[in-house]
Amino acid sequence: MKTKLLLVLLFVSSVSFSQIYVNVNATGANDGTSWADAFTNLQTALTTANASTTETAMWIAAGTYKPHATDRSVSFAITKNNIEIYGGFNGTETSPTDRDMTLLHSTNETILSGDLQGNDNYNITFNNTTKTDNSLRIVQVAANNIVIDGVSIAYGYADATSGNGRFAAGIGTDDSIMLLTIKNSHIKYNTASWGAGIVYSPNTDGSKLSIESCIFETNLSSYASGFYVFPRAGTEAIFNLSNSLFKFNRTANGSAAASTASGGAVGLIRTYYSATSVTAKIINNTIVNNFNNGTSSYSDFGTIGLSKSQGGITLTAANNIFWGNTHTFGGSNSIVAKAFGNVLNTFDDVFDIYNSIDEDNFSNVSSSFQTNTSNVYPLFTNPSSSVFTIRNASPAKNTGDNSKIIADITPIDLVGNNRIFDTTVDMGCYEYGSSPIAAVNNKLKVDFNLYPNPVKDILTIAMDDDLKQVVIYNLQGQKVLKNNTKQVNVATLSQGIYLIKIEDENGNTAMKKFIKK
Repeated sequence: MKTKLLLVLLFVSSVSFSQIYVNVNATGANDGTSWADAFTNLQTALTTANASTTETAMWIAAGTYKPHATDRSVSFAITKNNIEIYGGFNGTETSPTDRDMTLLHSTNETILSGDLQGNDNYNITFNNTTKTDNSLRIVQVAANNIVIDGVSIAYGYADATSGNGRFAAGIGTDDSIMLLTIKNSHIKYNTASWGAGIVYSPNTDGSKLSIESCIFETNLSSYASGFYVFPRAGTEAIFNLSNSLFKFNRTANGSAAASTASGGAVGLIRTYYSATSVTAKIINNTIVNNFNNGTSSYSDFGTIGLSKSQGGITLTAANNIFWGNTHTFGGSNSIVAKAFGNVLNTFDDVFDIYNSIDEDNFSNVSSSFQTNTSNVYPLFTNPSSSVFTIRNASPAKNTGDNSKIIADITPIDLVGNNRIFDTTVDMGCYEYGSSPIAAVNNKLKVDFNLYPNPVKDILTIAMDDDLKQVVIYNLQGQKVLKNNTKQVNVATLSQGIYLIKIEDENGNTAMKKFIKK
């Protein structure tokens, strides 16, 4: 009893956020205080989170969650700042780092579904009558500093002919939000006139969208099927895309609000209004088998499009693989830009491609903007079965540029393996020969807990025995911090996953993972 009291007191004294559990299959008190007593309804949990006066972490167990039973206009709306949403749990974990990342999109999949009636035939087309009762938009982000991690967002159907119901079938954002991070998530089978996956249209300088280790699959729109970055007038925005897989996304004529398609099956970065700019980094992504079909005369139909009317775009693209992307009208299979009808060669903004593969050899990009690019087949493991890891002999292996990795992202690949293996990063979203962070929670010689996890400033260690020392390592095995107290100030560490090694007074040791946010 004394030990339990100690843990509770430590938790209360150190945690600066509220913890909410959600499990559609829970049978307890339905108050969100534990896995046993988890909320069974995600909307109820969100209502609680949005009303909280502190930072909130929501942990959602595997299962399917729908915004409403029948109302298409209802979304999962995030309206309070500093909410972190984690999915992919089996319902026993004590930290997001305990999730089995290999089961995140299968056995332990947390699905935020727009298929309200459960009657979709899953043909991803415009005018699909089985989808006319689906959610117009599944998630609406209306607050700042939001993290969405480990969920699937699927089956949104934005088929309106006017208003917001035309776009962002997966994730929509209010113009006022400044910081949104989407990680380890699967954005799939969403349909809209444009921006089927996510639309980001900030109106405040310094606003930032980060997409890390996500899969965008089989989304359909007339343009910008995966992501659409579209800042408002006078806004300087930041967009980072890393370690992600885009497959089978497509554009086509025939949406309710746009009769002709304009390309950008993977995404579009657009500066349309005055005094607008986007600084973008597209790093270590695999972009395969996406299809641009349409007849609009206002596009060069790139798989990723840059569109400039006013303002400017600065883009660094590195360590990417483009393969199997096709189009039916003009354009390029990789990246393309238009400035008042001109292609990239006269696009006077900063644009560089490094250490990347494209079978079309980046045909629409001047060679002066390219460094270490090629059109050599990347030797996927089994592309006929949609397995886009690379083989040992792949030209993408150990040929990326380490210096182009985004500094403030978690250094892991799409499936949670260490991002740099064998000294040099691979091209694409997978790291060949690498392995997940060691299963450090097994066979512990010291029983201890960490609070809070994720942590921003002070990490508290709860353990029975006296502490001798604490050592913290990054994922490259480098020692970054050493301490001998049970409250460790980690505020100076960069965001990411770390390993903490505990040694007690008797010389026993144990190691766990924690997330620095």
